[in-house]
Amino acid sequence: GLFFFIGCCYGMNTFYNAACIYIESYYTMPVGVCRSYVVYMAWVFFTSWFMFPGLFLLGPEGFAVITWSGTTI
Repeated sequence: GLFFFIGCCYGMNTFYNAACIYIESYYTMPVGVCRSYVVYMAWVFFTSWFMFPGLFLLGPEGFAVITWSGTTI
């Protein structure tokens, strides 16, 4: 439980810093394809990093909603 809490604190800090960078990048890029790539990169980053705690909680280590084979990606 303690390590998961520490990991969540680290994750919140990482997400905050990444969001600041993506927002700044979005507004400094020229309108068009460059901004679309920044939005795409932000979606990929946040989606992939939200999977880690989600799979931990749903997997056998957490609430055992999904099996070992379900957490293997």
